[in-house]
Amino acid sequence: MPSLTTGFKCRVTFGSIVLKEVEVTPMGIALDPSIEQTSNANTKYVSNEPGDLQTKTALSATCKYNIADMVALYAAIGTKQAITVTYPDNSTAVDNGWLMSFTPDSLTRGSDPTASIVIDWEGEDEAGVDSLVITPGT
Repeated sequence: MPSLTTGFKCRVTFGSIVLKEVEVTPMGIALDPSIEQTSNANTKYVSNEPGDLQTKTALSATCKYNIADMVALYAAIGTKQAITVTYPDNSTAVDNGWLMSFTPDSLTRGSDPTASIVIDWEGEDEAGVDSLVITPGT
């Protein structure tokens, strides 16, 4: 993987809105808690097995935004749609999700407007289909 000379170029896009991250914690995967398997045969330790279901963890970011997108950003809250995260090597992760929160920071003269956002993910749809598509970069 090539090294970046400056910053970490990452973009979150949904609809016509493109957010430029200043700081980002991308979606992760967390396994459900372990399932206890202890029986009377155990003599020293509790026995566990991994849970079966996984949870997609929310993406959180501080990002630059375009003031002209404010109406669209507020309308995107709670609206399920395809969200694309593009990484520095041009790999992408596309999943169905929604903007959970958009909290603007103080506007400062001479600085781009920034906001804190949280995006949550669908998981599987009602038919058990996962909408996450990861495309490796070049």
